[in-house]
Formats: sequence, C-alpha cells, structure tokens
Amino acid sequence: TGAVLSEHNARTPRAIASTTKIMTALLAVEQGDPDAVVTVSWNAANQPGTSVYLRSGEQRTLRELLYGLMLVSGNDAAVAIAEHLAGSEEAFAQRMNWRAAELGAHDTYFVTSSGLDDWVDPYSTAEDLAIISLAGLHNPLFRSYMYPPQWTIPGPFGNRLLTNSNLFVLRYPGATGVKNGWTDKAGYTLVASAWRDGREVLLVLLGAESRSGLYSEAYSLMDHGFVLADQSWLLK
Repeated sequence: TGAVLSEHNARTPRAIASTTKIMTALLAVEQGDPDAVVTVSWNAANQPGTSVYLRSGEQRTLRELLYGLMLVSGNDAAVAIAEHLAGSEEAFAQRMNWRAAELGAHDTYFVTSSGLDDWVDPYSTAEDLAIISLAGLHNPLFRSYMYPPQWTIPGPFGNRLLTNSNLFVLRYPGATGVKNGWTDKAGYTLVASAWRDGREVLLVLLGAESRSGLYSEAYSLMDHGFVLADQSWLLK
C-alpha cells in the first residue's frame, strides 16, 4: 500500500551502492523487450567489481542480463542494459532520474546504472528507494528476476551458474526480494521484501557497517515490520 510503518533518517541523502540496480531493472522491464538480443560492448565487459564475466562482443538476451543484474549484481550487465536501452550509460542515467522524479522520488540523483561510485557521487534516501522499489514490486516482470536462489545463463565457454548474493532472499522465511549492495562510500545496503499472512512488507536499510550486521538487522526489522503491520490502523 505504501503506508509507512516506521522510519529513521528516511530522508537523509546517502550513497546506495548496488540498490541502484533496482531502478535499472525497473526501466529495463518497463522499456525493453526481454527477448531482445544485446551485444555487449568493450566498456560493459570491462566494468570493475561484481560481474557476470561478460565478454566484449558477446550476445545475450535482455532477460539473461537481468538475471545477471539482480542475482549476482553484475556491473557489466548493468552497463550492457543501459547502453542497449539508451545508447550510453550517461543517457540511461538521465532516464533513471526522470523516472525517479515521475515516481515522486525527488531526493535521488543517479549517475551510473550499476551503483559504482568511486569517481562520482550519486545519492538517494531510504524513503525514495522505498518508493522506487514499490513501483518494482507492482511489476510482475520485475519480480521474476530478484528471488530465484540460482539461475543458469549461457556463456561463450559453457553455462554460467548465477547464485543469488542476497542472503535475505536465501534465508528469511517468506522473502520475495529485492536487492543488496556494498561500496566503500555507501557501506552495506539492502532493500528487502517478504510475504506473510497475506501481506507484503518492504524494508530499506542503508549504511550498515558490516555484511553480517546488515542481515542481522534486516531479519529483526522485518519481523518487527510484520508486527507493526498487524497493529497499524493505517492498514485497517
């Protein structure tokens, strides 16, 4: 419903790391054809950080790149998607910002499709990231890419096994998504969703100091979220 059950510093601008890819995936399912064939550029194939290990000149469907984007947080997949849809990552970032503004996420500024922030300073807030993620959760195509524990896509030298890096999805009962991330600037970040007793709760957690602390806090907060949802007059 978008009803806010609890918040803390929700409108403080922060780096958000790979939770950026939520907007990349949302635009891809809204504007792209999942069966379209994407040719991976040298630029995309040589992105630093987490990777699907795409090769320059390799051809993959947009659907395959979306699994690489959301399950293993492939920065190469993010840039390949951006270049396919908008011609360049810079032009795609403009689309990301337009869509964020359209959704009402007015304290958000995207620079990259991946969330890499070594040389730039993108930002968002927990509130804005919840708004963007809620739009994704209302899209069945978006949902299909975020929760499988594993997925297999082809590669030049055999199949690639993609294992979901989001421990919340793998370990929390009823988890449905969404996306985790990390950079030095952002710390550990997570957007999490889960389903229980006919209700879905969404959680945004930014700036954790450790990976273990992020997930421990997320499990506890999500449990608390369901308690609040049951008690909330807003939802009655």
